Amino acid sequence: MEQNTAWRTHILREMDEIERDYPAAEVDIAIYNPQTGVFTVYFTTTKQDGVLYVPNYWLMVKNPEPVRMYYGALQSAGK
Repeated sequence: MEQNTAWRTHILREMDEIERDYPAAEVDIAIYNPQTGVFTVYFTTTKQDGVLYVPNYWLMVKNPEPVRMYYGALQSAGK
């Protein structure tokens, strides 16, 4: 996360929100960032299951059952 300030900022903000709204909750966190560069673009555009190659993260809030999920993914910043 040290090189992805956007995701770091979003995740920290979401963690603050979770702490405020669900102080006793457990949080599962998953981060998928394969760092395959051009292969990520290639796989997402050529494979039928290409969406599985898109970098993403999610946070699942359990209090004790799942009550909220946060999701973030790679998105285009223009050309």
